[in-house]
Amino acid sequence: MEAAVEITNNAGGKAGVQFWVVQAGGEFTHARSSTHRVTVKLTLPSGTQVSDKGDDAE
Repeated sequence: MEAAVEITNNAGGKAGVQFWVVQAGGEFTHARSSTHRVTVKLTLPSGTQVSDKGDDAE
């Protein structure tokens, strides 16, 4: 079984000044993400019997 997990970190800021009809400002953003893949091996204990009778199983 394998699963992927993504972690995202976002940061940002905004600043500005406004005088009557003149406006000045700036903005920044920073995003970082990383993906981790996890693999798990599943095994049955020894001596386990597996039966697949399909949809008619009771």
